[in-house]
Amino acid sequence: MAPARAGPHHRLKVPSAPSDIVASVISHDEATIEELKLRQARQERAERRELAEAETEAEAETHQRRADKASYLRQKLEEQQRAGRESE
Repeated sequence: MAPARAGPHHRLKVPSAPSDIVASVISHDEATIEELKLRQARQERAERRELAEAETEAEAETHQRRADKASYLRQKLEEQQRAGRESE
């Protein structure tokens, strides 16, 4: 059986200097945090729209809880991002 080959998402770029390694990791982390923040912001907006259209109190509570959770997660990601910048 032949060994599995890594797909395009598994290719590694060899950095030319140690500082490139750090910059690569930091920029990747920043991009990931930004993506997650955007995802949570979209989720919060979607849940608030659903909340406005809820037909029952239980449905409204569910959408409110989900919107609050998305907001909380986005805020925590922002805190993590700030902490990462301060530690640089």
